[in-house]
Amino acid sequence: MLTARDLRSVSREERWHCRMLWLVGFAASLPLAFVARLTGWRWQPWSAGPNGYRSVLSEADSMAKQLVAVAYSVY
Repeated sequence: MLTARDLRSVSREERWHCRMLWLVGFAASLPLAFVARLTGWRWQPWSAGPNGYRSVLSEADSMAKQLVAVAYSVY
């Protein structure tokens, strides 16, 4: 878990790159989730979780976070 001190030590450029990765991931997964919902596909995570399946926006947000995590794990 990051602390406030860790976040302050991250450079402005690194924060910008992280935000851009999240934005690109969100922008890429939102249309996919939207089309899947319109065509009747169920966008299912590995497990439904305590509240069942979520809305298109929360699913796209979750997918974008996963893409950012994978992108940063490569470094």
